[in-house]
Amino acid sequence: MSWNEKIECMSRSEMRSLQSERLVNLIEKVYSNVNFYRKKMDALHLKPSDIKSIDFYSNRARVVK
Repeated sequence: MSWNEKIECMSRSEMRSLQSERLVNLIEKVYSNVNFYRKKMDALHLKPSDIKSIDFYSNRARVVK
């Protein structure tokens, strides 16, 4: 296990910002590479650019396979 002081000691708002950045990157990657999730998102008329932060998922239903 490794210790990353920068990440382990960041403020709540910095952590939320990092999580949002990582989520946006993940959604873009998944949409581009995984047909299952692209179809699910297209059926909901949802594009990766619609997701700007982790707050988008606060009150959304989860997509399950």
